Amino acid sequence: MEQAAASPSGEEEDVSQPSPVQLLAEILRLRSRAKISDWLQGVLHLVALRLQDVRRDVQCQAARPWMELRRSTPKAIWRELRTQLPAVPVCGQSKEQQEPADHGSLLKRKPLLDQAEPAGPRAAVEAESPMVQQSGGLAFAALPASDFHLEISRLGNEKAVRRFHRGGAAFSNANLEERTLHVDGLKERLLKAVSSESWDQVCSLIREAAAALAAPRQKAAWNEAVAPMPEDAQERLQANLQGQLRKLICQGLGYLDLSDAGTVSQLEPALSFVKLLIERFKVRGQLEAARAARQWLRLQGLLTAEPRHKPIWRAVGRAEVRARII
Repeated sequence: MEQAAASPSGEEEDVSQPSPVQLLAEILRLRSRAKISDWLQGVLHLVALRLQDVRRDVQCQAARPWMELRRSTPKAIWRELRTQLPAVPVCGQSKEQQEPADHGSLLKRKPLLDQAEPAGPRAAVEAESPMVQQSGGLAFAALPASDFHLEISRLGNEKAVRRFHRGGAAFSNANLEERTLHVDGLKERLLKAVSSESWDQVCSLIREAAAALAAPRQKAAWNEAVAPMPEDAQERLQANLQGQLRKLICQGLGYLDLSDAGTVSQLEPALSFVKLLIERFKVRGQLEAARAARQWLRLQGLLTAEPRHKPIWRAVGRAEVRARII
């Protein structure tokens, strides 16, 4: 790790064996959610400083190992680096307490009549910008993660916010195959949860999906030059995982009654996070101008819709639920 932090960017490397940069990227991918020690945090901070220099000085093939290392570095390191004042880790923290008791009986379901999405052709698959792709695809890359954490933590439980951010970081550090499996698993679990009317589980799945959600992005102008897209970015584009996540969140929210305070509390901090993504984008322009605008407008409508006084419960057949989710 010290070699990766101090490795000069211009020197020739032995291609017959992995470089320190490649080895460190692989180790960090295997780390998963393991706790970062004080020593490792200090070394990774040095690596992150080195990565900032490399992004300016190294181009083409020589930059690929560093890009892999950039994607594998924990998000917490980048949050600290942005402030230029790394926080001192607290040693010996106790394990987080278990989730609060299930509140499934308090959750209210929305009428089936209101669940149908607006008619129209399926939204086209949108391209992921190189900047977002290189940094993992999450909204934290486009905007300071500390801002999101601070603003959302004011609205919800601090432990829930930390879990939410860890889930997003794990998705960001995963490779394409792992991300695809995760999204497919969310879709299948949503199908089962809705069929069994486990509304607390539906809320949990919406939180998981929202944690992996990327911020809306502006449509490219016709005369705007498009930078070459890396091969891994093209693969993610074809998979359209962000579009699937947005669709899953819309479907999950469509089954719930968001005018019920207990249901809304179960969905936090996901609701606050999605609202913040939309509000941040609307500072720069209209939501109609975003890529996948139909889905983002649908999300905005679900989050701001007026409560409707209709029957809450209605039976849903498994075949109908599967058709809606798949």
